[in-house]
Amino acid sequence: MLLNTIHQLTQTNLSATMRLHQIKFFSKTGVVPVNRGLLMCYNMGNLKNPATKNSIIETAELKKCTANLSYYPLPLDIAFPLFAWKVLFRDHIYKGLLENLQDDVLPHPFLPKKRGMIEILKDALLAGYWSKKGDMLRSEESYISTIIAAAKELNLHFKNTHLRVSLYHLDSVTLKKYTTHDLESIYNSWH
Repeated sequence: MLLNTIHQLTQTNLSATMRLHQIKFFSKTGVVPVNRGLLMCYNMGNLKNPATKNSIIETAELKKCTANLSYYPLPLDIAFPLFAWKVLFRDHIYKGLLENLQDDVLPHPFLPKKRGMIEILKDALLAGYWSKKGDMLRSEESYISTIIAAAKELNLHFKNTHLRVSLYHLDSVTLKKYTTHDLESIYNSWH
């Protein structure tokens, strides 16, 4: 109702961010009353589940939501992730996100990659947060290969030919992780 009122009063084109579930279930949830959407192709896995491999972007999760994409009535743009984080678990319970924490600054001792996670072997301060012996960290990041695989999957269903691709988020720390070729390959993966 608010968006309809704004549109009527201002005659302005409106856009909104969209999550994958809004596309997957649009016949049940409805379509946001805007002129254009920005499909957020990240944060698609279960962050709080210790068994999740990468909650930022997983092509298998994306595929579960793309069946209705070609039927979605709004023109859509795409936003892909370029960020990384560590997910902290204590006693298999989600405790939070640690951003900008590189493996090379983790305290010693720790056990890397136990069941795909890093186990902290002594109490330590991590990114301003006290971790305890036995805490587990899951490293998650946005790999170029996964982003390109996601773009190819979306290409199969996407009907918008005037597409804008956004990368989230761009800052000096993030940009150091990717080459110009990496970033160009994301844009070039669209036909």
